[in-house]
Amino acid sequence: MVKVQEEVERHERELQEERCRQIEAEKQCKLDEEWRKLEAERRKQEELDRQEHQLRHKILHKMKMIEEKRGEQQREELRKKVAGSSVKLKSAVAVKK
Repeated sequence: MVKVQEEVERHERELQEERCRQIEAEKQCKLDEEWRKLEAERRKQEELDRQEHQLRHKILHKMKMIEEKRGEQQREELRKKVAGSSVKLKSAVAVKK
């Protein structure tokens, strides 16, 4: 009878240990899944940040190019005005000589 009781207790302990292992395995699976989700979100955020950085760089570059082009146009217009007025001045100076 004592031997049977010991066998029953041993079997119950084994069952309890197996339940604990299953619970731990389920917890670990949940943690792993949560970690994978967080890692995927982090990678997605990094990709979005990279794309935002590229777009900002592209926009700034385009704005600089527009400003440079506008500046060149203004310089060219000013150069033409100065060239036109200097021609008049040169002719006036030439007359005085």
